[in-house]
Amino acid sequence: MLSKFKASLAQGDSIIVEGPARVKVLKGIVEVFACPVGEGLELTVPLGKQAPVASVEGSELEVYSCSPPEHTKSNPIPESWRSLAEELAAQQKATCMVVGAPDSGKSSLTLFLSNTLAREGKTVGIVDSDIGQSDIGPPGVIGAAVLRAPAPSYSSISLLDGCFIGDKAPAGHLLQVVVGTYRMLDKCRQAGATHVIVNTSGMVYGGAARALKEAKIELIAPTHLAALEAQGELSHILKPIPKSVECIRLKVSEYARETGRSERIFLRESSMRKFLKDARRTTLNMDEVTLKQTILGTGRQLTEEDLSELRAQTRLSIQYAEESADYVLAVTDSGRAHERTMGGKPVKVVPRSAFSSLYIGLIGESTLLGVGILEHLDLARRTLAAKAALFKQGSISSVALGYLYLTEDGRELGRRKPGDF
Repeated sequence: MLSKFKASLAQGDSIIVEGPARVKVLKGIVEVFACPVGEGLELTVPLGKQAPVASVEGSELEVYSCSPPEHTKSNPIPESWRSLAEELAAQQKATCMVVGAPDSGKSSLTLFLSNTLAREGKTVGIVDSDIGQSDIGPPGVIGAAVLRAPAPSYSSISLLDGCFIGDKAPAGHLLQVVVGTYRMLDKCRQAGATHVIVNTSGMVYGGAARALKEAKIELIAPTHLAALEAQGELSHILKPIPKSVECIRLKVSEYARETGRSERIFLRESSMRKFLKDARRTTLNMDEVTLKQTILGTGRQLTEEDLSELRAQTRLSIQYAEESADYVLAVTDSGRAHERTMGGKPVKVVPRSAFSSLYIGLIGESTLLGVGILEHLDLARRTLAAKAALFKQGSISSVALGYLYLTEDGRELGRRKPGDF
């Protein structure tokens, strides 16, 4: 339950508001991540997030939160962040990639830089490639947005386009994440952005993380790279960076807080629920759409004679099967997903239930139209039934199968492994 607190701030004073919270400006003007918020306006801070509210002039605030906001006489935005924003604003065009470990303040820095540049009259693109904790667009989606005026929070920023990955981490999807990030950068440029801020995931340790960051830098070719560090923990990521990229090492803010695993799940599920709340049931003809991120639909459907032979060889109740040059996919009535080899070729055996409750992306001609949940796949009738939440108008030409299993209200039930089917 939220309690009401009054805060009186002199010019230059600040408070740190922990979510869940609501802040109303009763008098004066404050700044939130460089976005001015005036008298009578409100700001919402979700659970797991925090917002620095700095007084531009004497201000009176009403704060509804679980605990009293923390007061500080200093500006919670580090001076090094301001210097970077000035450096970017001085460029005619710039691309800044933000890297850091989990809970280092990447989203906060991204929003602050974007707002500061927008206040300078720049058209700013934001690419959010942190698919596990998406700030722009649904979870599991690399989101793009264009900012022409400052925004106090990500909730007030509209999605321009997205690239559907459908999972909560980049592992297993490195190529798709790199290509998707580049595509969204290009979308921002096409929409007129002169400056683009690219936020990245907290995946910074291990071989896959090194490969991911190196490939992103190679393809995106940022002019600047902002590295948020506590104690030099990104050295292994930064040393291979080309000399053409201006690398700025920034200290993690003293106000950065750790987000627990349960909070991360809550934030992801809350975001999923928001995007799925207006979902409607729809049926698609599988012969009229392309299936992506699956081997289903890429092979030759087996005849009844071939199916009978495959049933005899596997001793399984196979209802549908198709063969391509590299795999045989066999869909059964029940059982568990597994792989076996026949005649030197891998046979992927998948129960029909494996396609139910799967998170999906609904794609038009080179744009993401929406997301949804796959309810039923009727391979005999060649139809796909889903709950679809469309945030753009258009004709669905492709359906991308994700990797998360969800309830109707967006709660996570589990995940399938990349390459399963």
